[in-house]
Amino acid sequence: MMQDTPTQSDMERDYHAGYARIMCFAEQARRRGWRMSDRQIVHEIRHRERAAHTRTFAITTRARQVVGRQ
Repeated sequence: MMQDTPTQSDMERDYHAGYARIMCFAEQARRRGWRMSDRQIVHEIRHRERAAHTRTFAITTRARQVVGRQ
């Protein structure tokens, strides 16, 4: 059984969705009077990028292992 591996467009869509979530969170924080520095926003974006990369790598590696067993 072959699993779908993420395509470049899937990864870009995930990236843009994550970026949009962070910017939305930053806007909500600003409305509530919370202060989020640019450094904090960048940190959150990088954290989510790293997590997305790890997920993508794990899915791709697993798909290769499954294909190799057939």
